[in-house]
Amino acid sequence: MNKMRTRLQGRFLFLSADNELVDQQGRPTRSVPEDTTIVLSRGLCRFEYIARGNAASQRNADAAALIAARTRAPFENSQHLVLKSGTGHAIWWWDAKSVSGAINSIRPGARVRYLPEPVLTPPGEGWRHLACVDGYEVQFWKGSALLASSWRRRPLDEAQWSSFTAGIRNAYPPASMPMPVSVKLDQARARRLPRAREPGEIVREIQRGILAIAGLSLVAAGCFQARALRYDFETAAVNREIDGLRRQAPEAVPPAETEAILSLAEYQVRPAPLLAAAAFLETALKHSANVESWLIEDQQLRATITADASVPLDSLAADLEASGWFAEVSPDRPEPRRFLIVANVCNPGSESCNGASAAQDRENQ
Repeated sequence: MNKMRTRLQGRFLFLSADNELVDQQGRPTRSVPEDTTIVLSRGLCRFEYIARGNAASQRNADAAALIAARTRAPFENSQHLVLKSGTGHAIWWWDAKSVSGAINSIRPGARVRYLPEPVLTPPGEGWRHLACVDGYEVQFWKGSALLASSWRRRPLDEAQWSSFTAGIRNAYPPASMPMPVSVKLDQARARRLPRAREPGEIVREIQRGILAIAGLSLVAAGCFQARALRYDFETAAVNREIDGLRRQAPEAVPPAETEAILSLAEYQVRPAPLLAAAAFLETALKHSANVESWLIEDQQLRATITADASVPLDSLAADLEASGWFAEVSPDRPEPRRFLIVANVCNPGSESCNGASAAQDRENQ
């Protein structure tokens, strides 16, 4: 890791793709102060973009994205961040068990905040190849929204670049892959992230407004020496309104709109796991690899294989993505001849394959 590339200041630390915590100078650290922001390597995160339906209100669009974040989580124990992005929403996930385990091993129960590395980079437009703190990310932006993203430990080669761009419809990549560009992390962005609003937040804001009105009524009553009976009457009216809002809070989304919201969240057909497994086994055979174990569950592949030590990780990942069945392939080699593979499973030709944005067609309709 290049120690000069973290460029973080203050209460910010960086957690690498190998779950190594480093300080502002890129040095390993065993200190986690309270209220620290942990910037998560792009290699620890998964990304998906959800376009907003033409008829959806902002409240319903937020609710649909939040439902998708919970129901489509790629990890068994996921945490997520949902941000408004362009006309839609960007969803970032990370493995809560792995990430919190790394922090708790240093300071159990530490009160920290997690942010994916890319949300601290300035927005762009079109195609970008970025040099991250501990890897490389390719992106596609349109209309001030990040629509597609993929990460590698080393700079992408032309085959991987072609695989990434081929999965993005109605977009025209440059004639050649752009060179990686270093982008400084902007910590100020952490203070103004455009988060999707939970339905209950709107109700709580109304409640706070009513309580403020009640407080002003108290001051006015004191100034004008209003009679106690009148004050009691106004207070009772405010309390009745607050009680009514509290009863509504569990139904922040009206029941009549639930079906529409769920249909927004379930916008993509789930792929066939057996066909995806066949594509994985075929790719493993191509590299003369022995499959020790594999599992496809919740649209994610987890596998362990053994292969010759000369087999390059990036080549294996590129071939899996080229099959059309896998995206966001993350291979690791804990031992010279042993590979651990994690990848998202998708339908060939679908918007979500090859690291592309789901809902790309809808964005261009």
